[in-house]
Amino acid sequence: MTAIDGLNPLVNLRVLDLSNNQILSMRSGLFDLIELRELDLSLNKIEVVEGLDSQTKLEVFRINNNKLKL
Repeated sequence: MTAIDGLNPLVNLRVLDLSNNQILSMRSGLFDLIELRELDLSLNKIEVVEGLDSQTKLEVFRINNNKLKL
């Protein structure tokens, strides 16, 4: 897996653990998950945090051990 895709039907999902999946991009795969409360993207290869604009209910966000660029 290099990108987050195919989650659009899961609009009521509250917890998502995609840690350790070799994900490179989080650009558009999370947009429809408006009920998401907890997201774990740790241990991937993500360089840029993006696509979280619709995540108004997100309380826990883990993104440690990625390739984030400042």
